[in-house]
Amino acid sequence: MAPLAKADWSARLAQTIVGKRVLITGASSGIGRELAILYALHGAVVCITSPEKERPLLDGTRAEAVEAFQEGRKRLPGAGAGEDERDSFALCLTYDATEPGGGRRLVEAAVAAFAEKGHGAGLDIVVLNHAVTTTFRILGAGPDRSFEACELVNRVNFVSHVEVALHALPYLKQSATERKASGHPAGLKGSALREWVGSRLVEVSSFSARIPSIKVAAYAAAKAAVTHYFTNLRLELDHHPKYRGIVTVTVPLLGPVTTPTYMTSVVQDHPRLLKIVKHMTPREAAGKVIKVSARGMREPSIGVPKIVAGVWNSGGPLASAFEWFLVLAHGGHHGSVAPTKEEIEKGDD
Repeated sequence: MAPLAKADWSARLAQTIVGKRVLITGASSGIGRELAILYALHGAVVCITSPEKERPLLDGTRAEAVEAFQEGRKRLPGAGAGEDERDSFALCLTYDATEPGGGRRLVEAAVAAFAEKGHGAGLDIVVLNHAVTTTFRILGAGPDRSFEACELVNRVNFVSHVEVALHALPYLKQSATERKASGHPAGLKGSALREWVGSRLVEVSSFSARIPSIKVAAYAAAKAAVTHYFTNLRLELDHHPKYRGIVTVTVPLLGPVTTPTYMTSVVQDHPRLLKIVKHMTPREAAGKVIKVSARGMREPSIGVPKIVAGVWNSGGPLASAFEWFLVLAHGGHHGSVAPTKEEIEKGDD
């Protein structure tokens, strides 16, 4: 596990997280891995998922989450977990987001796993982080490849998120209702009370849902779809008498993060990005996601200068200039949004 920094720990945040049952999808690496570590550090019991082929990486995440949990217990009142209890605070499940019905089965399996380990049958926080991406220009891929990529990415990055969320909502409502009825926890004061009571649904999205995203059109389109869906879901929950005030939906829109997938699928082809655009580490991004969701923020942009959104939304010359900045950041016109000279000469595009 990477060394924990002072900024990774918050006593107030721990008060709202300790003991919560957290389901995190896509936790084998990158942001999901760091989410598991930081939630465990703050006293949560985590259930983490990945596809079967990534199980060795997921087991590594689990080991680091257990280590973080032990470290966090030293900072919280009461003794840490004993050696015989260590394995009960970080659970692993495999999940194939391409399978219809997989989301329902995942939720049921997570609830059962928490109950089996003595944490009660329920969910308190669900973080939807799993995703796939494909990198190519739309016109350079051909209709079949482009369409197949859209189907896959839409299924994994949008449809499966909706499936997990809708099956998890009744459990989130039930646990929040029970906490609300149980009264005020000792030592918790002020506005943290609502944060402690509430259950959370966190949809990890991307700022690519808002702006042109070179070579990742299918990914950006799915992020736009899932962002709008969960924004509307939040609106309905806020006006539903059984969910209002106890289940919050947060959709963080993340700027560039140096995850393994991003580094191999994007930066490898466009190394100039690292020099021109500011990036977050997965640990930084995960920490901010946890904080904004604990506060019940709706759709915060993280790691993105506010002026960027303003410039793009303004339209006109400023938006055109921003488009050209994106092109230059990806290495220039040819090979990013347009065919390379070699491709043109070969007649491949």
